[in-house]
Amino acid sequence: MFLTKEESTKYLERIRYKPTGRETQTELLHTIHRQHSYNIPFENLDVYCGKVVSVDPDKLYEKMVLRSRGGYCFEMNNLFVDAAEALGFEGYRVLARIGGKDRPYGALLHCLGIVKADGQKWICDVGYGGDGLIEPIAFDIGREQESCGRTFRVVPAEEMEFAVEVKKGGEFCRMFAFNDRPNLRKDFEIACFYTNCWPESGFRRRIMVTRPTPTGRNSLNDYHVKLSENGVMTEYDIDDSMLASTLKKYFDIEL
Repeated sequence: MFLTKEESTKYLERIRYKPTGRETQTELLHTIHRQHSYNIPFENLDVYCGKVVSVDPDKLYEKMVLRSRGGYCFEMNNLFVDAAEALGFEGYRVLARIGGKDRPYGALLHCLGIVKADGQKWICDVGYGGDGLIEPIAFDIGREQESCGRTFRVVPAEEMEFAVEVKKGGEFCRMFAFNDRPNLRKDFEIACFYTNCWPESGFRRRIMVTRPTPTGRNSLNDYHVKLSENGVMTEYDIDDSMLASTLKKYFDIEL
């Protein structure tokens, strides 16, 4: 366990949730996952600015909880599992491969969490970015699961042991594939460093910030803003003079 009781309390304050003590484990896990997604944005600003990102637990806590920043998958999901364990859950992290509708699975450059609640394994991913999970999905092979207005399923995969797919346009599409075996934090250090420092990494080439809301999603891709609310999309471009105010207004980020 990497977070102290005081630090886990600060984490809950960061995600704007105070447990009632009456929740089941499953209810609590779903709530902290959802609240993390709503309050800690996916963002690559440090990588884009040429800084080296760490997966050290103390540095993750300092960045995302004390400084109210966000992060990408290696940061977000490591912090989430650390917090879940501090709250009494059993959990571990695995490396995964990202795929898409017309895109085969790539290298092992994604991190996600597996957390057990009320005897059921749940797949947790607060660091996928756009169109990722807002709440955990059950590690239940083959069953179609409705979650926050979308349909997911876990299936066997040729490339890895399992894959999570999401239904789009009436058909299921790749999201990520993984093996159900814990990886060491050193594995994430290596994958994170590669993603962070490889010259061809997309995270080094453009700004990526996104955060779901209860009614939609706010995103900033380079200098293009997309705001979705109740099915209505607003889009516009910004310049350098508007960047700081945009990050604060829509993502609560202060650099």
